[in-house]
Amino acid sequence: MHSHHKYYVVTEDLHTVMAQWAEESGFVIPDENYFDHNHLHLRQHLETALNTPTNTVLVESLPYEMISEKLNINALNFVDRHGNLFGYDKVVSLDHIYGTALPCRHEMLEISRVVNEEGEDIGYTPRGNYKSIEEQVAILSQGIESVLLVDDGLWTGKTVEHIINLFNSNKIEVVGVVVGVRINKGELPFLYKAVETYDRFRPVLDWVCERDFFFGAPYGGRSVAGYTRIGMYYPSNSVTLSNWASVNDDGAFRQFCLQASIDLFRRIEKLSSKPVLLGDLARVPYEMMMRSESEEFVPLLQAVLEY
Repeated sequence: MHSHHKYYVVTEDLHTVMAQWAEESGFVIPDENYFDHNHLHLRQHLETALNTPTNTVLVESLPYEMISEKLNINALNFVDRHGNLFGYDKVVSLDHIYGTALPCRHEMLEISRVVNEEGEDIGYTPRGNYKSIEEQVAILSQGIESVLLVDDGLWTGKTVEHIINLFNSNKIEVVGVVVGVRINKGELPFLYKAVETYDRFRPVLDWVCERDFFFGAPYGGRSVAGYTRIGMYYPSNSVTLSNWASVNDDGAFRQFCLQASIDLFRRIEKLSSKPVLLGDLARVPYEMMMRSESEEFVPLLQAVLEY
């Protein structure tokens, strides 16, 4: 007999993306204990926002280290449904966070979900100033016959299916897809292998990356069409929280996310002995898209919180 609760899955990646950003931009971030406590507070606020007298939601965390370690094993030992080890010419990662953890040589396919300025989903776009997705696949296909794809997770499978079709159109065989989290939405081909799988016996309300809730976090939220560094974070407003994170917010959860983002960057400024400017961020929140890159980030975040 199975309980009627649902899972809400959060992959812990904030420390990882902030560490990468700090190394590239010359800032110092808090230690891992800070991020552990920060994640615990996020879980507590999510549980408060998600649970009602008639609906029970369990927030489950998947640590970055656990996912990346098992991704490595799965990628290096990919086998088909008969137990035969697959050979492949290249590993292509769709995700910056877990792709960098792979011990084998890999290349990136720079792809990001994109929304318009009203927050409406309009598909996918290349990250930053990279070539179109089709051009990237054509370049990655040169001189090879097969690839293994790696991504952070699989929900409907439509994105990966689109990428597989692009490689196939270039006469490249995709021998497998290795992901961190797989949410079963019907039957999927054998070539998918996941670190953690949720199915009809472990129903999932939603799966969200931790970085999506923190304003200023690299790769957080969704890209805004027409801009290379502007992102719309999940707590931008009640509609984005509901549509993208399944959180029906009365304002309290959004306030928590803003305050937690402010506290994080204040600590970074104190440890680094210098302010964080908009120009220092890898991704600038949509709310600040018209501001100068020479302006300090924390006062602008505080203004959003107090608005």
